[in-house]
Amino acid sequence: MTKSNLPDLEQFAREIVGAESYPDDVHIYVEAGCDKCGVVPFEVTVEHWNGDSPVDFHGKIWLKCSVCGEKQEYLYSLLEGSKLQYIEECRCKCDSAKFFVASCDRIEVWDDQPSFYDEGVVVGKCSVCGSIIRIAMTD
Repeated sequence: MTKSNLPDLEQFAREIVGAESYPDDVHIYVEAGCDKCGVVPFEVTVEHWNGDSPVDFHGKIWLKCSVCGEKQEYLYSLLEGSKLQYIEECRCKCDSAKFFVASCDRIEVWDDQPSFYDEGVVVGKCSVCGSIIRIAMTD
């Protein structure tokens, strides 16, 4: 298992999905990286589509590399027939728009086998002040 470059972000993500409460489940933590630049801060754009809620994200999350400017789709979770409701540009309380981004998914284990996706979270750590935010929850 690869060691996290952002242990406080990983801890925050694992707390949100309740990793300690589900020690037998599989928890997959991944730090977002640019194909060209690696793990760097990103500008985060969140498209909220109908059906979206604070605990069940429906939409798209786009990341723009702060080094090379390349844009990538990070998360896509839409219902059939969905329509865009609004777009959010993530900003920290310090007004920075650049975040290290990661996700943590919980996969339930049944009969000693990873069986199905239960929930996940996308989180960000401000590259200026270090504040950590929840960007989206999926269910």
